[in-house]
Amino acid sequence: MTTAPLWLWISAGLAGFICLIHIFAGGRESVPPLLSSDMESLPKYTNYYCWHLVSLTLAAMAAAYAFAAAYPSAWELAVAATLL
Repeated sequence: MTTAPLWLWISAGLAGFICLIHIFAGGRESVPPLLSSDMESLPKYTNYYCWHLVSLTLAAMAAAYAFAAAYPSAWELAVAATLL
């Protein structure tokens, strides 16, 4: 047995943990002040959209690492998640 799946599972867990921190703690600290600011609507909602894109990227990284750990033939997903 190689240790590669173990490291991929650790990476999946850490990416998932960071995603949860970003969504729950970061969302509570960042999103309400952003949405209640007097910034014009286009930059305000562009920033809000970017916050969601980061959330989705972190979740996709966790899923890619987990899939690559479960199916070692899908090692390209781990490479893609690392590049993300």
